[in-house]
Parts: sequence; C-alpha cells; structure tokens
Amino acid sequence: MFVIDMKKRKWYLNFGLSIVFLAISFVAATASCSAKTSKVQKAKKMPKMMYANTDFEKSIGDSIQTIMMSGKVTVKLMTTDSLKNQPLQVVLSREDMQVLRFLASDPKMFMEDIPNYGVIMPQVKILFEKSKSEKVEMALDFGLRKWVLIDGTGKELKRYALAKYELLRFAHCIFPNDEMITNLYNTSTK
Repeated sequence: MFVIDMKKRKWYLNFGLSIVFLAISFVAATASCSAKTSKVQKAKKMPKMMYANTDFEKSIGDSIQTIMMSGKVTVKLMTTDSLKNQPLQVVLSREDMQVLRFLASDPKMFMEDIPNYGVIMPQVKILFEKSKSEKVEMALDFGLRKWVLIDGTGKELKRYALAKYELLRFAHCIFPNDEMITNLYNTSTK
C-alpha cells in the first residue's frame, strides 16, 4: 500500500508540476502576443496661429508681420518709475500676447496718418522680439491718437492713426495703476 501511495504521489506531483508549467507557458505566450511596445508618444505640436490679414501684410510688410506675430512681447510704460528712473516693463502672458496680436492686426489700425500738429510722445511702447537682430517696436501715443512702428535701430518705419480705443483699453488692463493711462481711458469712454 505504501508503494502505491508513493506512485500516486509521484504521479500527482508530476501532474501538478506539468499543469503549473502549462499554465505559466500559456500566460507567457498570451502576454507576449498581446503586449505592445511602449513607445513614448510625443504630443502633437499645435500649428502656429496663421494670420491671413492682407491689410496687415500689405501695410507693414511680410517680414515685420512675422516678427510681430511670433516671439516675445514686452510692454513698456514710458512714464518712469520715480525711484529707478526707468520705464516699467511687463512681459506678457501667452493669452495677453494673443489679444495684443489680434488688436495689432485689426485692419482699422492701418488708417492713413491724418496730419496733426505735435510731437509724438508715446505713453506705451510694445517691443516685439523674435531674435536679437529681429526687433520691432510699436510706440503708442494716445494723446495724439497715433502709433508708430520703429525698427531695432530706432528708425521710424510706418506711422498710422489710432482709429479705435482698444489698445488704450489693453494698456489700461496691463497698467491699471498708472494715472495718465487711467485718465486717458476714462476720457475716451465718455
């Protein structure tokens, strides 16, 4: 009886081991067939915003339009800080840059320069900088209602009349504590 029990034990042991081996090999086979290679998927780049405003392109040129519509934007308030005697500067957020670029590309911004008497003294300057050598500055004079495009060397490129008050409203949102911008904004809304 002891011999038969020994044979049964061996048989059960071999049978159990073979079942375990078959189960492991089955799991390994199905896992290797269904396993995918884990590739790191890169996020798709969003296409750059395309500006198809022909008035904008015709008025200022393609190269200046490219500089204004891509790159870093810095807004300077030309009323100086009393302690440092330097203009206040703000680097715009992405949302503010898109709003500014939308406002700057408005076809009504490119009205011909209406002659008036006075020297342009900009209250706000907006620097569009694509690289060290590709810079364009937009000088805004809300008193004379003019805006001027200036290249990196300081040469005036174009001069236009401000038809609407959207850039003044934008400047007021960026610099709400400036007394002059606030007064100009309050008188323009009346």
